[in-house]
Amino acid sequence: MPLWKKLVLWGVAGFVAVCGIRYMNKQQAQEDAPAAQAPAAAGSVQVVYYTFGVRCPTCMRMEQWAGEAVEQELAQEVSAGRVSFSTRDADAATVQKYGLTTKTLMLHRAGTEEVLNLGRIWELSGDEAAFKTYVAGETRKFLSGHE
Repeated sequence: MPLWKKLVLWGVAGFVAVCGIRYMNKQQAQEDAPAAQAPAAAGSVQVVYYTFGVRCPTCMRMEQWAGEAVEQELAQEVSAGRVSFSTRDADAATVQKYGLTTKTLMLHRAGTEEVLNLGRIWELSGDEAAFKTYVAGETRKFLSGHE
């Protein structure tokens, strides 16, 4: 078989493989979406880490710390269904609605449009204990209705 035919064959095989992987990832995302978008209990607080664009090590560390702060520092509230944590890709509408300019941690009160941007996460991104204390403290205040 001539070399050009082998290259075309390999190109087609690669294309089919990439399409198959993308299809499977799309199917998995659709299966996971309902759980991630389940309605929250009225008055509960959703702690959401919004991402978009390239993710640097600091961004990934802050996401991890935010999740740990919620799971560890607010364990009772999580088990009672009053607080939850998630990471979401910020689409264009979300970026515009909240004026996002970079990765952001926000608190959302379920059933309302009430939100709070935890803007100090960048200032505290080098101090794990202070970061977690800030996230847990602000979430508790927001949960109780005091910003």
